[in-house]
Amino acid sequence: MVILLKIMSFSLWILIMLSLIIGNRVSKKPKLKELSLYIEDKEDIEMVIRKALLKIKAEETLIIKEIGSSCPLQKKIIYRMIRKNPGIFYYSLIENGGFLY
Repeated sequence: MVILLKIMSFSLWILIMLSLIIGNRVSKKPKLKELSLYIEDKEDIEMVIRKALLKIKAEETLIIKEIGSSCPLQKKIIYRMIRKNPGIFYYSLIENGGFLY
């Protein structure tokens, strides 16, 4: 009876170890896709960003790339949208040599 109990506990231990080894091999990191949004000088930034957010899927990341120079009001709007949606990245090609916020 003791031998049967030892065999059952050993087989249960082997089963748990195999499931842990197999579980560690599977990568659970989601693969993100980029959705780039290029902003020009005279666009209404808030509406452009909101339209892009409506089109975005759960596995995508919105990256805003600013091409031209923008006024301080446009930057405030972009920063406000970034605070509301942490999945948005802002990349300015003009300032700071292409700094990613």
